[in-house]
Amino acid sequence: MQPRMFLTYLTIGLVLSMPSPAAAQAPGGPPRPSFAGLNFLALLSAGDMVDSPDPVAGLVFLDVPGMTATFDTSTTGCVTATFSAQVYPDFLLRALLDGSLMEGHNVLGIFGVDAIEIRSPQTPGYFSYTFWKCGVAIGPHEVKIQWAPFPGNVVQVWGRTLTVLGR
Repeated sequence: MQPRMFLTYLTIGLVLSMPSPAAAQAPGGPPRPSFAGLNFLALLSAGDMVDSPDPVAGLVFLDVPGMTATFDTSTTGCVTATFSAQVYPDFLLRALLDGSLMEGHNVLGIFGVDAIEIRSPQTPGYFSYTFWKCGVAIGPHEVKIQWAPFPGNVVQVWGRTLTVLGR
């Protein structure tokens, strides 16, 4: 078995074996949304190396190749989207659900955008990040993972997966 395929199966096995967290009461606040009972809605994997387009002036978010998932939800609830990959060098990442930003983004003041800043060490590194959105209605949906290289950088991504969970 190839190492990338083994890591994909290992990741799936670990996710399936993890207990779902129960709803928790935030101190002095409303109950937090429950992610208990989430099911696999989509699982995408691509091992090929892809380069980001040559950066232009300013930040432009484009779809990460092969990381757009379509799925149906059977009840109103929460959806999570976990993107994992090996990357080099630094870039910005975001997730869209039906064209709108999912939760879990930072507001990056220097860039003025909602995104996650992925910092890779001097050598290629592996990372994983989970976005979420609650109150997702019943019906068909689409999750897109998008990236934007920093000006002057071309980003390389490989061994990437997108796992979408929900109800």
